[in-house]
This record gives sequence, structure tokens and C-alpha cells, in this order.
Amino acid sequence: FLYKLKVKYTEFKLINGVVLKSTYAISLYQLLKSYERMESHRASFELEQLKKALGVLIVADNDGNICSIEDGGEWRDKYPRYYDFEKRALKPAVDEINTACDINVTYEVGERTSRNKPKNIIFTILPKNPFEDPEGVRRMKEEQNRRLNPDDTK
Repeated sequence: FLYKLKVKYTEFKLINGVVLKSTYAISLYQLLKSYERMESHRASFELEQLKKALGVLIVADNDGNICSIEDGGEWRDKYPRYYDFEKRALKPAVDEINTACDINVTYEVGERTSRNKPKNIIFTILPKNPFEDPEGVRRMKEEQNRRLNPDDTK
């Protein structure tokens, strides 16, 4: 059991998950953190798979209430247009992760369908190295402290 926990789950510092405000950023951080140690530092996700992981693609009934497929629900996309998805979910989540967490993330559109809609998104995930960018790590720690202690005035 303990071996399975070590192999099947991603480990990350709690402070990096706590300081994120957006649910999309939290979900994306957890997802990408599991790919950080891959040799290529890259992860590719089909657009629909990524939307499900971030909670943009949900199962809802006719009234818009979240339910299961067995209860008569169907898949609903909060942002059916890629432009809206990128503007409201993906880009803000990546910006928040880069500002407040221990990894740097960039993304690019991979293949496209015949209608020019993206098929997949390719992420590059690199750890922040305090020796390469001490100023960036200092800013990250200040941002974490600011978010954890909003009432502190210095």
C-alpha cells in the first residue's frame, strides 16, 4: 500500500498549493508537477483531456447542476471556444503558477484540426533553480508570504 502511494501520487510542497487562488491554477499545478521530473520536461494533453482535468468540461443536467452521466447528465463545456478557454482559464493559471510556485511553465499549441482548433497543448515544465535566478526565487517567496499573510503590513 505504501509503495503504491509513493509511485502513483505526486509529491509537492504544500505552500505551493496553498498560495494559488484560482481553482484552474491549483488543478494545473498538481497536473504539471507530476510531469516535472520527466527527462524531456514536456507534457502534451489533448484539449478535451486538459479541460476535464481543470474542471472546465463538466457533467451537468439540463438545469446546469453538476451530476453524473448515470443521473442523466451530459458533458458541458464552460468555454467551448479555445480563445475563451485560453483567456479565462489557461493563461491566468500559468501566470499564477509562474509567479507563486516552484516551477516555470510555458505552453504552446500542438496539432490543429481542419477547422484550426487546437487538438493538443504542449507544456514545458522547469523547476526554479535558486542558483540560476535568485531574484525570481526571492520574488516567488515574497508572493507566497503576501498571499499567506495578506494583513501583514511592513
